Amino acid sequence: METLKAIENRKSARDYTEQPIEREKLEKILWAGNRAPLGGAFHMTVIRDKALLGEIDEATLSAMKNSDNEFARGRAALPGYRPLYHAPVLIVLSAEDPARGMSSVCNAVTAMSFAATDLGLGSCFVGSPIQVLGAGGAFFARLGLPAGCKPLVGMLLGYAGADKFGRPRPAADNVNYVG
Repeated sequence: METLKAIENRKSARDYTEQPIEREKLEKILWAGNRAPLGGAFHMTVIRDKALLGEIDEATLSAMKNSDNEFARGRAALPGYRPLYHAPVLIVLSAEDPARGMSSVCNAVTAMSFAATDLGLGSCFVGSPIQVLGAGGAFFARLGLPAGCKPLVGMLLGYAGADKFGRPRPAADNVNYVG
């Protein structure tokens, strides 16, 4: 697939099938993340353990229900809503220096999402699980992060199912020209 076609076809997948991701596809997606523009060092943790994903999903849903954020509470209240959308893979992107690492992890997720689209997979940038994966949380030690790393963002990955919780993309009227 051409780059512009991958950009055109990419969308956030908010439901996934149970089909496992082939190892070679996963490796290509991780490679794409490591080829993204770099603002600071970062680390990727690939979570494929179904039981752990279930625990993270449940803890995230609980945190969303009790959040001060109205959007998070609204999403959590939707019938059948699951924060990880039944994805078979959650990639957690972390950095020692969040200020410098945030641009790197966001660039990496973008590159990985285009690679996933090119390879016939769905993906979704997620932030809500990070609140339960952070330092001091019940899951932090289980992530096996290098010393000093802090989870910043997540990316769900898998074969896309029916899009139950998608939202239409707003019209692209956000550009002006000077000169």
